[in-house]
Amino acid sequence: MMDGNTAHCPAEGRSFDVGDLLGLLQRARDNGKSPPVQDQQDRTSTGKTKEAKVGAQETEEEKTNLVQLLSYHDLLGMEFTDRPVIQGLLGERESLVIVGQSGLGKSGLTSNLALRLATAGSETRLFDRFGIPQACRSLFIQSENTAAATQRRLARMICEEPELADGLTEVVLASIRGDIRLTGSLTNKKFKEGILGLIEQSRADILFLDPLISYHDADENDNGAMRRTLDCLTEVCDRAGIACVVVHHAGKVGTDNQVFAGRGASAIGDWAANVLVLSPGPELTRQDGSRRFIMQVSHRKSRNYETVEDFCLERLNGALLVPVDATQLDQSRVQRVAVVVNALSALGGIVNSKEVLVERVMVSANVSRGTAQNHISNALQDGMVLIVPINKKQCGYRLPNVEPPTR
Repeated sequence: MMDGNTAHCPAEGRSFDVGDLLGLLQRARDNGKSPPVQDQQDRTSTGKTKEAKVGAQETEEEKTNLVQLLSYHDLLGMEFTDRPVIQGLLGERESLVIVGQSGLGKSGLTSNLALRLATAGSETRLFDRFGIPQACRSLFIQSENTAAATQRRLARMICEEPELADGLTEVVLASIRGDIRLTGSLTNKKFKEGILGLIEQSRADILFLDPLISYHDADENDNGAMRRTLDCLTEVCDRAGIACVVVHHAGKVGTDNQVFAGRGASAIGDWAANVLVLSPGPELTRQDGSRRFIMQVSHRKSRNYETVEDFCLERLNGALLVPVDATQLDQSRVQRVAVVVNALSALGGIVNSKEVLVERVMVSANVSRGTAQNHISNALQDGMVLIVPINKKQCGYRLPNVEPPTR
């Protein structure tokens, strides 16, 4: 992939000195091709002061001279501020490893994650499960997706949820002459310093590396070599004062364990503070027969939080990921509810008597009265049908988009 002094630009099929990376980025910025960066203060775009500035690399002797002894008593007397990046999922300066099979949508998930972080408010809940205390800026260093493909993905996401456009300037990518694919080794000093320089220029709060295999030159099954590589990433995050998200390919089917399902050395999972494992969700279809793309997410590891139960995300328009309610994952239930919705639609979207809808469902689905009533109960539980009070003894049903009658 590379030697000790170079990295690779896939688009041009050539190697280049990683030390040139900052110069190229600066020239692009001077030409107006990159978002402006604050120069007056060492602050991120979200107003958070960086506690650790990117500086010159310390020698081993200097590191040794800095070592001091600290007792538990001393430690308990120290004050720390809890500033999670994603509440319950990613703490300050922590790592999150996202593992999944090839083609499942790992890169798409990171794009969704970055834009959600960029547009977050105090009440934002990521995928209805994790809090985001404040908006964050992301830096992507990746090797698999071309600029054109990434542009198409972003366009589809914004089409589905226009509000995400507000976060576009808060997600930046390492780019060389318009190509956003970059590889290198974290154990290479020049490459590591280049990443630190990019973090400093971008004022990023989170670093995304996608995929891990593009950023090391070690035997991926060698625990010692992979730990040394990832310890270099820890150093980057500590010196820059940021968190990181690393994408990693899944291991062979049937060989994953209960915590880390990634390919290669178990040291990768040991190093990760947090692990999300992606797998294909249930095969579901829409009423028109088209396939629904469902991804199951398993929160396998969390060093400092409680893990959450498995949940599912659905990909809309080939790009935007949204959480799916568990009731929508039962295909037979979805079909039962659809029968009720169609029956009520045929009746004008509203009826003044429960019995009218029960009889219509019985005829439409060719089922008994009890089964029809169960179908309607499912539709009510899922919020697809609402009750309309008529009087103290009578009520009807309506669709959510139909206004109830005025009294």
